[in-house]
Amino acid sequence: MSAHSQITILQYNMHISKDKVMAPFFRDRTNDNYSVIAVQEPWINSHNPELITTHHSNTAHYELFFPTGANPHTCFFINKEIPVQNWTIVQHSPDLISLCLEHKELEETKHLWIHNIYRHESDNNHYNTSALWETALQAPGEHITVGDFNAHHPLWGGDIEPDSAGEQVLQTIDRFGLSSLLETGTITWEKGQSKTTIDLVLATPEAASRMITCQVHQQAHQDSDHLPIMTTLQLNIPKTQQVTRKNWALLNEKRFLEFLSQHLQQTPPELRNRQDVENILTHITEVLQQAIAETVPNINITKWSQPGFTQECKDHIQETKRLQWVWQRERTEEAWEEYKRARNNKGRFIKAQLRQIHQDSVEKASQDPSGLWKLAKWAKNRGNTRQGFTPAIQRPDGTIAQDPGEKAKLLADSFPKPPEANLEDIQDFNYEAHHNRMRAYRNHNLNLPPDDKDPFCPPITPREFQKALLGAKAGKAPGNTGIPNQVLHLALGALQPLLLPAMDFCLRHGIHPNNWKTSITITLRKTGKDDYTKPKSYWPIALLDTIGKIMESIIAIRISYWVEHYHLLPMDHIGGRKMRGVEHALHLLMERIHSIISSRTTTRKAKVASLLMLDVSGAFDNVSHERLLHNLKKHQIPTQVLDWIKDFLQHRKTVIKLPELTSTEMDTPTGIPQGSPLSPILYLFYNADVIEELSNGGQTMGWIDDVGLLVEGDSAEANCQKIENMLGTAYQWADQHASVFAPEKFAITHFCKDKKQDLTAKLHTQGITVEGNQGTWHTPGQ
Repeated sequence: MSAHSQITILQYNMHISKDKVMAPFFRDRTNDNYSVIAVQEPWINSHNPELITTHHSNTAHYELFFPTGANPHTCFFINKEIPVQNWTIVQHSPDLISLCLEHKELEETKHLWIHNIYRHESDNNHYNTSALWETALQAPGEHITVGDFNAHHPLWGGDIEPDSAGEQVLQTIDRFGLSSLLETGTITWEKGQSKTTIDLVLATPEAASRMITCQVHQQAHQDSDHLPIMTTLQLNIPKTQQVTRKNWALLNEKRFLEFLSQHLQQTPPELRNRQDVENILTHITEVLQQAIAETVPNINITKWSQPGFTQECKDHIQETKRLQWVWQRERTEEAWEEYKRARNNKGRFIKAQLRQIHQDSVEKASQDPSGLWKLAKWAKNRGNTRQGFTPAIQRPDGTIAQDPGEKAKLLADSFPKPPEANLEDIQDFNYEAHHNRMRAYRNHNLNLPPDDKDPFCPPITPREFQKALLGAKAGKAPGNTGIPNQVLHLALGALQPLLLPAMDFCLRHGIHPNNWKTSITITLRKTGKDDYTKPKSYWPIALLDTIGKIMESIIAIRISYWVEHYHLLPMDHIGGRKMRGVEHALHLLMERIHSIISSRTTTRKAKVASLLMLDVSGAFDNVSHERLLHNLKKHQIPTQVLDWIKDFLQHRKTVIKLPELTSTEMDTPTGIPQGSPLSPILYLFYNADVIEELSNGGQTMGWIDDVGLLVEGDSAEANCQKIENMLGTAYQWADQHASVFAPEKFAITHFCKDKKQDLTAKLHTQGITVEGNQGTWHTPGQ
């Protein structure tokens, strides 16, 4: 199979039908090129009792394996392009057969098991298929199971009550670490008005990481009540190096601090230029890395590594395996009883351990509000696995790239490329006159004293430095230096005499050192995508230098203080600001809607409130540096900070890190680096103008890169017309700021207490029709 870089598995329950399903399927030449066809409920030709078989009209392309025994419910059709010496078949029962594909990866022999299963609703009455399946999953290699499970559970079937069969399947999933490759809720069975999910694709972690596509394949569908499913897997993957990580729990703090005291420069150097700063930062980074190497042991990460899987769990597994070998060798009743007792004890212990891990996670999350969100995210994505490699990536011409270096480049080329910003309005801009108008507005509207001062930028204080360093959360992934925040916390006393003067020098001279400008970009699979060969199916995440983020945090805290103390941003810009959260935004929005719908028009009719949520595509990636610096200067950010931000944005680089490769450095000349503590507050200044300008025609509310527009009128139709007129202002702002609104993602909701009002009015903008939604409103106390 060395010539095969991918295999396609088509699974299809053919409803015991020859004429309606199997015959038309195999006569369709578009069905000639699957690697493996796994059939459930094939039509059975029983005219010859000694040779029971099924319909097979495509002998030119496929080898048939049909199980022996009474009433088989599974069979395989294997493409003849796969050499016979590279596959073997194991029959466990007529309802469960396994195909083992052998292939090479860098001269290493690999085995991929494809289990074809038909599980009856009353499993114990038919060969005890569940037990046979678990035995099959124990074979060495990677495993993918396809078939008709006749089992329901929300993990794969959406909002369907689990049945006993679903619970039994789920136990096997948990026991072997399987994940469902189909998107949750995918309909696989349809009959009349009834729809459900009973055909599944389950894979062990390494096999799941090979997935390129897994989806219902309507092109192959014939007249069966089941839908065919096609799964494409990547084979012949370049071998990756063994992954290691540091066991921070075993950090020897005493030795670590002793190492720093012996090797870190004791007195701050004289800083005269950028190179002096770069030199001292390089020295600090190298010493910290050496100290980590000396005092923190490594943990090897293998495919068997499981969080919370204690040594006692491993001991139970080893003992069970030992007794299994004894029973297989001796085949005595006594050996069987000992093996069965050990197997049951192992299952009970691991189940209790997993339950305890889950309970500990919930208890820990309940102590931290943000932890609850993380726990909910984990539960939602429980079935997803992070890929251990990157599948082949499509080139623009549709051909496939296999080389890791080319895959990294294709992913980088797919990252957002912002349009050019229209900067005509900032030519010869009179900043002094604008600042005078801002002061007059603040003094008049906020009752500030006439001598209210502008923001100023003092030297960085030790308290600021300590607050920023200790405020960095432990456990966050570090950047390219590999120095995590928990190490910086421990080293605070040793680092402050060197880092604080260097950071203050950077602020006073507008320097953001090159040491801090290189990030690591990792690519994560976007959930719900049906083709992972497309570059747009991946989400880039940038990991920034942790020491550099301390400096960024100091600047972010200062700007946040100036925003609140000197009222530099619209009051309706809520997200990313001190003492303002989601609850505050929701209460304010509800209060405004209630105020509108409780009022009356001149004809005593109830007013209608219409809320439009605007969506900006790739907001952070599309930031124009020139426009951002103009907005900051316009809002009176001190010159020292402006110079530093300008250098912070320039000459940034990144490396693309794939599981099998880390690319060379490449430029990232646009946008704001996501993941920086500074990014949210900078974007508030970037879109402040659209918040202010849209407020002239209605009430606005901003949440970092999201904008809500609330208008009132006599009808939903009139409100839509008003919003359509106002959107011209939003599109003008987008043109000036190199931003792109996505009208197809806009959402408009109408509110009114009068049930007779028509609240289905649609919004029309840029050739897109936004359907109107009727908002529900309950008066407090009802």
